[in-house]
Amino acid sequence: MNLFGEHNKRSINVALITDERKNICDAWNYISTIIIPTNLFNTFYETLMAHRNTVGYFNELIFREIGKSGPKLELAKLWLNEILIDENEKIYFKILGLNRKLFDENIFGHGSLKKGVNYANFYNRFFRTNVLSIKYFFNKYDEIIIDKIFHDTEGNLENHYLFDWHCIWKLESDAKIKSRFNKVVFVDSNHLNEKTHPKVSQIIQFSDLLVGTISHCLDFEIKDHNGRNELGKIIFPLLKRILNSPQNKNSSYKYYRKYDVNFFPKSLPNEYQNLQQYLHKNRAIQITTLINKIENETSGQQELW
Repeated sequence: MNLFGEHNKRSINVALITDERKNICDAWNYISTIIIPTNLFNTFYETLMAHRNTVGYFNELIFREIGKSGPKLELAKLWLNEILIDENEKIYFKILGLNRKLFDENIFGHGSLKKGVNYANFYNRFFRTNVLSIKYFFNKYDEIIIDKIFHDTEGNLENHYLFDWHCIWKLESDAKIKSRFNKVVFVDSNHLNEKTHPKVSQIIQFSDLLVGTISHCLDFEIKDHNGRNELGKIIFPLLKRILNSPQNKNSSYKYYRKYDVNFFPKSLPNEYQNLQQYLHKNRAIQITTLINKIENETSGQQELW
């Protein structure tokens, strides 16, 4: 409060880094946004680099390339554990799963929702949902200043006539959110190729690892993916709590207003204007079958059938 009895505005500066995963099980697309307070960006980056030095792996980390053993898997484990032990609130994330099977392709244009201009139209509509999630995470602040929005390079989006500016233009009507730029910045996820923002490349890899692991838990199929199964076991307890008890402020994982996972839509809507009405958390975590099997084997219990 100042001398005139007015409350000083509480503000926070953040950076958003987004990656995507699409056409999973020929149904699900995922948008994964990592949100980092700007003043903690370098701290988080240095933490990721320290883990690279520990493991000795310095190439691009890609979820789909993680096998059953080796430095890629060990690095992925260390990175994922940062989500579980983040005491300094360096990381926030929003993951939105889109059930493409429930959409009418003609709503967004002409062509397939899997690729091309129609896919970019579809993606552009829901990307904004992830950006606006910062109001949920930072609800105690009077003003949220977005310093930058970064996105993994993706040909459909880079060539789209709306994507790099439309979301930012829409934000101008929101009194609580301010932006300090006019275009989304595309960044190569391979830090060895990215010349301008190699640090951001590392965070995009982190986002890819996170959304890949969460998708693996949700879309789990019984296949020989031992390394990815290990990652799924790490994130499973957190994902289970986010979906089953999203309002739990006392969880040891401290995910309330920090980590969020939603799906859209729950049922086929006639209009797509009111997103909140159709957002839901009602999805089974398919990797539960593997977790239960492991727990039964550990406890000595045998399945009857």
